[in-house]
Amino acid sequence: MSVVRPDLLVAAGLRRTITTARASATLDRATIGNVVGRALDLAMPPSCVGCGLEGRLFCDVCRPALESRLQRPGGVSIGLIAEIPAPLLQLEWCSPFAGPVRAALHAFKYAGERRLAEPLGAALATRWRSAGVGGDLLVPVPIHADRLRARGYDQAVLLARVVGRDLAVPFAPILERHRPTERQFDLDRGARSGNVAG
Repeated sequence: MSVVRPDLLVAAGLRRTITTARASATLDRATIGNVVGRALDLAMPPSCVGCGLEGRLFCDVCRPALESRLQRPGGVSIGLIAEIPAPLLQLEWCSPFAGPVRAALHAFKYAGERRLAEPLGAALATRWRSAGVGGDLLVPVPIHADRLRARGYDQAVLLARVVGRDLAVPFAPILERHRPTERQFDLDRGARSGNVAG
């Protein structure tokens, strides 16, 4: 791989392109993320988001909450809308928004617990596989750039990366959010649909 440093070219008064070769042995993001995650677990062992038990993000007692919908048929209404909006064919989720799952989603989105992307994304992939959800490309709906700067990560992208890996479906973060919206968490049920309309 070659690297061009235009800033050095200008500083040196050179007008030609200078390249430097880098070593071919590079670590990919997944490997680096795995190493960083393990180091973080050693420094600050995770606690169960449901009950606080130290050791894992979901203990053996709270983990079944992630899989509570596995036996239900696909395409079951989630209770927030009367009909699935066109052009969507099916809506799926892996568990009710309650108990350990609610705590996990809040920790993931609002408390910076990025490690939850792995168990939450794996649960989504398991549900989608079980419900027969298919597709050629996974496209996460992004958060607004202001929220991304404040939070430091986009939870939809982190989840999509895990789901795509587990289902062997490519994911592409190709959408942009142009209009900032209020946090759904702060709104009542009636205001939520208006918040994301248009």
